[in-house]
Amino acid sequence: LIYGSSPMIDDKIQAAFFHRFFPDGDQQILGILHLLLHFSWTWIGLILQRNESGDRFIQNAVPVFSQKGICFEFTGEMAKETFSNDITAAFKDFSKMYILIMNSTTNVIILYCENQVTVIVRMLPYFTEFEEIPIERKDKIWIMPAQMEFTSLPFQKTRGMEFFHGVLTFEVSSKEISGFNKFLQMGNPTSEVEDHLMRVFWEQAFECSFPKDKLDEDAGMLCTGEEKLDKLPKSVFDPTMTGQSYSIYNTVYAVAHALQAMFHPKHRTRAKVGREMFLTQTAWQNYQHILALVFAVKEINENHHILPNVTLGMHLSNSYFMARWTYLASMELLSTRGRFIPNYKCDAKDRAISVIAGPNSHICPFMANILNVYKMPQFHHYLRTMSFNNTAGEKISFNENGDLDTGFDIINWVTFSNRTFVKFKVGKIDPAASPDKLFTISAQGIIWPTMFNQVLPLSVCNDNCYSGSRKMKIEGKPFCCYDCLPCAKGKISNQMDAVDCFQCSEDQYPNKAQNLCILKTTTFLSYNEPLGITLASVSLFLSFITALVLGIFIKQWDTPIVKANNRSLTYILLIVLLLSFLCSLLFIGQPDQGKCFMRQAAFGIIFSVALSCILGKTIIVVLAFMATRPGSKMRKWVGNRLAFSIVLFCSLTQFTICTVWLTISPPFPDSDMHSVAEEIVLECNEGSTTMFYIVLSFLGLLTSVSFTVAFLARKLPDSFNEAKFITFSMLVFCSVWISFVPTYLSTKGKYMVAVEIFSILASAAGLLGCIFSPKCYIIILRPDLNTKEQLRKK
Repeated sequence: LIYGSSPMIDDKIQAAFFHRFFPDGDQQILGILHLLLHFSWTWIGLILQRNESGDRFIQNAVPVFSQKGICFEFTGEMAKETFSNDITAAFKDFSKMYILIMNSTTNVIILYCENQVTVIVRMLPYFTEFEEIPIERKDKIWIMPAQMEFTSLPFQKTRGMEFFHGVLTFEVSSKEISGFNKFLQMGNPTSEVEDHLMRVFWEQAFECSFPKDKLDEDAGMLCTGEEKLDKLPKSVFDPTMTGQSYSIYNTVYAVAHALQAMFHPKHRTRAKVGREMFLTQTAWQNYQHILALVFAVKEINENHHILPNVTLGMHLSNSYFMARWTYLASMELLSTRGRFIPNYKCDAKDRAISVIAGPNSHICPFMANILNVYKMPQFHHYLRTMSFNNTAGEKISFNENGDLDTGFDIINWVTFSNRTFVKFKVGKIDPAASPDKLFTISAQGIIWPTMFNQVLPLSVCNDNCYSGSRKMKIEGKPFCCYDCLPCAKGKISNQMDAVDCFQCSEDQYPNKAQNLCILKTTTFLSYNEPLGITLASVSLFLSFITALVLGIFIKQWDTPIVKANNRSLTYILLIVLLLSFLCSLLFIGQPDQGKCFMRQAAFGIIFSVALSCILGKTIIVVLAFMATRPGSKMRKWVGNRLAFSIVLFCSLTQFTICTVWLTISPPFPDSDMHSVAEEIVLECNEGSTTMFYIVLSFLGLLTSVSFTVAFLARKLPDSFNEAKFITFSMLVFCSVWISFVPTYLSTKGKYMVAVEIFSILASAAGLLGCIFSPKCYIIILRPDLNTKEQLRKK
């Protein structure tokens, strides 16, 4: 029966000799993993023993830890046989181990070894003193499994405890057994002379001796037997029932209940009482375990309800930790005082043997090899099906894998300068609980090593990457070592140590720190903002001026300056200029279906009419000059008919283009999510981009032809130099729309609409100003020039 971690057994015959009184070891490893993840410790040191348990941890646990983002800075190995005949070589190995630990950057070290390694680890700080190696000592957080305990050798009673201050260990879940402390206090080596083990322990623990003769009484400090166990430092003797002692206590009761089942209903067997011991200098280290065994046997023998006709006996032997010595102890177990195996015969004596072995699991196969040879009687069947409540009221049973059906307590050890320590239960691993309550811990109750000043220790390869950045692996380093790179423009990370950055949704944008997505504001060129108010005011003002000029021309309809160069075209041009100023208002305000449907078409048709009127006026000037030549055939083309034909043709062409556009793919309200990072720009989608560019191309064609004709006719004689003024107006018009293209492409959002409105107003104002301001000047300020006499002079 094993109360330590389970050995790795491949032989099924050999495995039949084992029964585990220890919880599932995988639950303990899972608990260590939960502990590391709970405190975000991802940069860990690992010290193993070169045995089956260490190999199993490397093969099974380390890959799982890596999958969860935990990596190991170093992996140190303790020799399989810790004590070596070559003391000098051993000291050097231990010094190297201590230097490796102290030079590491991790703050957390998992010590996954067997019980005897605790003795060595406690002495690690002193090995460098023997080697005279100066090194700065650093506090570390040690995590230790349940198979390890704080036991001391005699020379260690005052040394090494502070090295484990703040350690976190796992213990088999236990409860206080009533009567155990009283049993400990009753222990007196003077009244139990036959208990040689107790006398050895007493002498080593209290640093005294029991006199054997008169000379001994006069030499050194004598043991009185009145010394109190509870006065010893806990590093020497722990008066509370530890997890391993609790397992031994339950193991003895399990044997009793199995025997009860085996002997029922006869109850005729009576075992011989015997207590034979094989002692070494270190046997007293597990003395508390032995007392738990003795206490359980005493309780069972006094309780006639469990085994009424059976008395349990016991045989104490040192199991050692090396194969040769363990084989020898196992053979002694099967021997009697008068006969030594291999002369043992199975039928020589009818005695049932149950061996409680541990906590060093690796020596169990050595015992099994001996027991298997001699076919010892087995009652594992009764153990597997056994279930009982112990004296503390806890149910003891086994799961389907044969492991003790219980969990682990997480213990925080606090050491003091007077060689004492206190254990605090700060957490629990409960395999019977729901997955979200499998691991529980109270971080506030943990006392950390002194160096950390009660601040939660960090154990990471490098500082965390803050939100707004992402991790980038460092070549040649473990995966949990990385650099931090800021997120690319337009991306965010909203958690620490993000693997990658991500885009915000379309209706959100990153803040300046790139760790938060902010809801975009909806925007458009409105009448409630200064820019929209200004453009609307300018539009209305220019519309008023145009209407005023139109009124003046209508009032002065019979004067020479109004009649000159086609009065009807002048009226049409003023009307379309008025409409062009007003159509810019369609671009201001929240886009809707009606505005989007009308505004580009209205802009294209109105400007086509305006440019065709200018083209008609210019062509009439050219034709009128050519018709003055004798015998010219151009006379028949001079007149309003040609001018109206040009206007009608150009206007109908643009109207047809716009009709086709609005029929096959009309503009519609849309949202621009990408042009401006912080805004959702409400706009009009042009529908068919091709048709939109055809409209603009036709306007460009009219502009080019009008400008070319006007430029050629600028020096021709004219009544009021109208050809020259048209040239200037077309020059302004072309300049505005040429500069419009790069400006429009370089702006975003609602400012693109503002640029288009400005271009409409500026180009229309250029036509109005260059063509009609000289005429208005004459009509209003120089009416003397607006006469037929002046016209004849010209």
